Amino acid sequence: MEAGADDYLAKPVDPSELRARIMVGKRILELQQSLRFAATHDFLTKLLNRSEIIAAVERELSRSGREGKPATIIMADIDHFKHVNDSLGHAAGDEVLKEVARRLKSDLRPYDVVGRYGGEEFLIILPGCELTIGARRADEIRNLVAKDPIVTPFGKTSTTVSMGITGTCRSRTSVGVGSPSRGRPRYVCGQEERKESRRTLFRKGPAGCCGSELAQART
Repeated sequence: MEAGADDYLAKPVDPSELRARIMVGKRILELQQSLRFAATHDFLTKLLNRSEIIAAVERELSRSGREGKPATIIMADIDHFKHVNDSLGHAAGDEVLKEVARRLKSDLRPYDVVGRYGGEEFLIILPGCELTIGARRADEIRNLVAKDPIVTPFGKTSTTVSMGITGTCRSRTSVGVGSPSRGRPRYVCGQEERKESRRTLFRKGPAGCCGSELAQART
């Protein structure tokens, strides 16, 4: 037991007792997996929760810098989400969050990562993805979210998302900002531009740009 065993049987083994012990062990494993999932995933959208997606971003940026490979990080912010809650109710808002999360995840590669950063904000990690390609993917995902109205038991609503983009540019970090009203995002790369972009990237503005303090922490 000190070596790590959880249970034991003495010989001769009773088959019925063996089956019973296996069933108990299986239930314990399933419970542990359930608890692990609950600890790392958002209960509403079933995406990675805030702490896990931030940790995933840090791991990916560290790996990207260590291996010299590109990576793109996207933050998506649901536009006018408060209006959905005010007009259809918070239960409808929950349905919108779940459907947006499903659409964000539906067009990703198996090794891409998506999580709920908080409220109506989501983070997407695209490993091995250059910033220009990441911008194109962000636009594709944004169009996918907005393509069809979201139908809830409380009414139908059209939903769009604004996106902030950051990524690696060789040995440096590049950033970009964009929104549906501005078309394709613009990008900057370099220390001075990054300092300036800290005030706009991942922050809501008049045109709906969005994001988080992650980019500020990295610059």
